[in-house]
Amino acid sequence: MSVKDALIVLDPGHGGRDPGCIANGVVESIVTLQIAKHAATVLEANNVEVLLTRSSDVKVALRDRVRLSNKQLADYFVSIHVNASLWHSLRLGLAQGSQAYCYKLGTESEKLSRNILAEMSERINVIPWGGDAGLFTRKTLYVLAFTKCPATLIEVGFATNPSDAEHIKLSQWQKQCGEAIAHGILNQIPRM
Repeated sequence: MSVKDALIVLDPGHGGRDPGCIANGVVESIVTLQIAKHAATVLEANNVEVLLTRSSDVKVALRDRVRLSNKQLADYFVSIHVNASLWHSLRLGLAQGSQAYCYKLGTESEKLSRNILAEMSERINVIPWGGDAGLFTRKTLYVLAFTKCPATLIEVGFATNPSDAEHIKLSQWQKQCGEAIAHGILNQIPRM
């Protein structure tokens, strides 16, 4: 596979009747759609074919998101979300920063997750939080368990953290986040 042969499915989390997390002026379904559109623009400018699981604020069932990816024989699947947590510790403080989930370690999904986290850290100074440098495994997330290609679920920040939320709300930050995600994906695609 080369860049121009690659097919990426971008999955803006939630949508329609399911707005996802709403906190500190952030509505997850709206933000994830904007970030996904910005990522798609960068990928398409690099001759990568992109499919969005939704292109407007509508609800799309998880099985339909996975079905699209599997039917189209996508090379990579990236689900984009905004996190929420009321967890707080004296050592770590309020939950903040980015996180990524993959089904299993030692896979292309793990590499994809780490590439995206690294680009987000470098390009928009979003520091991975918790887990193994922001990476977690989750076998219970539907889009990771049933997608046949390498897949990751990216949490771009915590809407419940006022500091994260201030950035997440900004259209310029959403653009830069989408660009970072796209470059993380591009780093994953073999160059021929």
